[in-house]
Amino acid sequence: MMTKCPHCRHSYRYKELLPFSWRSRIGVVCSNCNQTSYLSAKFKKQSTIIAVITPILIFSLNVFEVPIQLMFVILLVFLCALIFAQPFWVRLSKEEEPLW
Repeated sequence: MMTKCPHCRHSYRYKELLPFSWRSRIGVVCSNCNQTSYLSAKFKKQSTIIAVITPILIFSLNVFEVPIQLMFVILLVFLCALIFAQPFWVRLSKEEEPLW
């Protein structure tokens, strides 16, 4: 299920939400109601966890003495999967929410 605009409940398309995976944006403007929606605090926290998981994955692959070529392929697949799956868990709010 794709994310909906918190103002008008318009459902965003996958390609509208995909840029959130690699660009930091302040908000997204709804094509239906022209209101700006912002990333929710919960989504921002979940995205931060990804930054913690990646070094842990690198360390664990290093502990098990995985060859560097295979480690590179595993990390590339992992990061691509995260980038292309992220639009499915994007959550928006009506206003900018603080992280704390």
